[in-house]
Amino acid sequence: MKKIASILVCCCMLMSLGACGGASGGWKPDDNAIPMNDTFFNPIRIESQMGDPWMYKHDGYYYYMHSEGARITLTKSKWMTQNTLNGEDESVTKVVTTEKLCGLDEFWAPEIFWFAGSWYIYVTATQDNLGDFGRKTHVFKSKTTDAMGEWDYVGRIALPYDTYAIDATFMDCNGKQYIVWSGRSLKEGSSTTLDFKQELYITELVTGDPTKAKSTADEAGVKISTPTEEWEIQDGPINEGAVFIHTPDGTPMLLYSASHSMGNQYCIAYLTLTGSDPMNAAHWTKCDAPLMQADFDRGIYGPGHNSVVLSPDDSEYWIVYHTAKRMNSAWDRMARLQKLEWKDGKTPYVEKIARFSDAVKMPSGEKTNRYRYEAESAELTEGCTIIDSTDTDEDGTPFDYASGGKAVQPGGDTDKITFHVTVPENGKYIIGVRYSNDSATASTISVSVNGSAVRLYTPRTQDKEMFSQNKFYAGLYVKPDKPNVIEITCDKNILIDCIVVDYLDRK
Repeated sequence: MKKIASILVCCCMLMSLGACGGASGGWKPDDNAIPMNDTFFNPIRIESQMGDPWMYKHDGYYYYMHSEGARITLTKSKWMTQNTLNGEDESVTKVVTTEKLCGLDEFWAPEIFWFAGSWYIYVTATQDNLGDFGRKTHVFKSKTTDAMGEWDYVGRIALPYDTYAIDATFMDCNGKQYIVWSGRSLKEGSSTTLDFKQELYITELVTGDPTKAKSTADEAGVKISTPTEEWEIQDGPINEGAVFIHTPDGTPMLLYSASHSMGNQYCIAYLTLTGSDPMNAAHWTKCDAPLMQADFDRGIYGPGHNSVVLSPDDSEYWIVYHTAKRMNSAWDRMARLQKLEWKDGKTPYVEKIARFSDAVKMPSGEKTNRYRYEAESAELTEGCTIIDSTDTDEDGTPFDYASGGKAVQPGGDTDKITFHVTVPENGKYIIGVRYSNDSATASTISVSVNGSAVRLYTPRTQDKEMFSQNKFYAGLYVKPDKPNVIEITCDKNILIDCIVVDYLDRK
């Protein structure tokens, strides 16, 4: 699985605001503001050394977390595409726990879910410097019905075949509850070495209690998937990261990740419950080919470890997953969103994974007030150069890597790209910066919002044509005499495509 560094580059800046003011009369966007309410850009999260993204929808809100090493952090948002860290506001971003608070090490694959009036988090962790032998499933439970409130550490969930139990997921099916995890056995003839192969196991939970397995005897656990297909054994025979869903026609299904998570060929596959008993391995049927896999021609490497949520109006399924930031970047990944479609109401498919250059159609029912400001239309110092960024698709159709077909390259780190932004009211806004960076060293840019500075994490992209983005919170104001000033300075190896200003829904 994955060792996640304990670095959380929290690119958040929240200015102190007075009473919320509103714009009088008819506010209108700036001349250079391009409405962007029908599409969004991937990735949605891009912190350092992150992975295992998990999104969960409950009561009209989306709750998001991912592996980050030394802590478990939860972010809440009304819309999928506005899930951004805000370290100044616990109603938006909550540190649930840290290693020191609960005596655990190396948090992997946290998953939050709501069941029978309480919130729970399953997470993989190790203890006492035991390494892989210590990697077990642990559970936290909310003290109240508020996921952004306080949490209790319940303890380790004792499971059958518990030599190694990671990536646990909760499964509520036909009135019974189950837990599915990825396990490894002892190497044949050894009591001190684990076999490298990872397989999927299931066992029933105590009815109504996600914190306890019904039995810890080995015979109470059932192996339901082992890596045998060519696409499951690339860089290592691995099945892991399962997530339980119901298809549109109500069929139970487990999506899971296959092959080694450090490799470019990591992929997403699925098991369908074609019988009636989840505890009968013969009742699970494996897909013939991956649901999502690498596409080197389109710059997609190692798609894996997913969760699935419904769109705001519940009419669409969306898959939240990670890919490598670039080829061979191993466990340095980013979180992305893609629509999950269905054949005959029960067979999932993703026609093509969106490229970095693709503006993805917004999830159905998501209502934002979002504007894009192209860098080539900004105020530029003399050293800046406007770069054309167009190409042709596989069928010869022209497309733009950059959102407007052009990007800006500074001549050096003293050159400035300055955007002027007016807003309808004082408040918190999300600002996204879309960039490319093929430098081996430069990894941050400087952003100034009305004179207040933030360093924004901008990790390497595969090349200059693959634009990524990072986002942060900032305070913007109604200014009768002048607009808000957003200024970017960066290394000459970084191209700036645009900024996206997201006017948060305050209803």
